[in-house]
Amino acid sequence: PLLPLQILFINLVLDVFPALALGVGESPPGSMERPPRDPKEPILTRRHWIATALWGLLIGVAATTTFFAALGPLALGQEQAVSIAFLTFALARLWHVFNMRDAGSPLFNNEVVQNRWIWYAIALCLGLLAATWLPGMTTILGLVTLDPIGWVLIVTGSLVPVLVGQLVLSLMPAAASQPAEYPAQ
Repeated sequence: PLLPLQILFINLVLDVFPALALGVGESPPGSMERPPRDPKEPILTRRHWIATALWGLLIGVAATTTFFAALGPLALGQEQAVSIAFLTFALARLWHVFNMRDAGSPLFNNEVVQNRWIWYAIALCLGLLAATWLPGMTTILGLVTLDPIGWVLIVTGSLVPVLVGQLVLSLMPAAASQPAEYPAQ
């Protein structure tokens, strides 16, 4: 349901700053006590690829669900549904930065939440997202004015992936995010 320029805007503008903020953040406590990963093991393991696919699926389902809810039961029209899907997708990807904490780490006291650069990046991205409502930008990105029910749908849909992610990360044991030990060479 997203337009090409909307996807480009998300990829080139909104995804960059949270990724940079994660890159300059502090390592989780105890990371130097973990055993190194096996040099024969790929950097992105099968578990990483599966997690990436599941995160993407969760965010995609959230945006698609809001799109079809706007079109179907809410009967908001195609232009509003596209705007809702775009904003849901953009915000869900922005909130997804909080799913990058170590499994088993505290919900509000972890390396992501304590990273001040994450908060700066989120503020900047929210400002850039608000700038899409400036005259001219709405035309370029194909956005229309939304009524309150559309905003409720956006907020709800964008928060579902981070809430599910936080639940899963809280239930996982801390050792799940650590590499397995390998035999000495």
